[in-house]
Amino acid sequence: MQLSHAEKETIKKELAESLSDAPEVVKVVVFGSFVSAEDPNDIDVAVFQNSDQPYLPLAMKYRKITRAIANKIALDILPLKPGARDSIMMDAIA
Repeated sequence: MQLSHAEKETIKKELAESLSDAPEVVKVVVFGSFVSAEDPNDIDVAVFQNSDQPYLPLAMKYRKITRAIANKIALDILPLKPGARDSIMMDAIA
């Protein structure tokens, strides 16, 4: 999907606004092809959160919250704990 810089910024803003309603969300980081390519296949999103809930319920919660955005472009959402350093994904996010 071809996206202009302005379209990407709008999507990132919508994403941040929708996820900021969840009280446990500390930080949202967009990474991957959405950042570097003009025609990204999807948006990779790291959601740093301080919840005690397991990964799957959080991932499902964030997918539900961001469904309107996912109708425009596919989302891969990864709930992570702040300070998670030993994850393979951290290299891609950083």
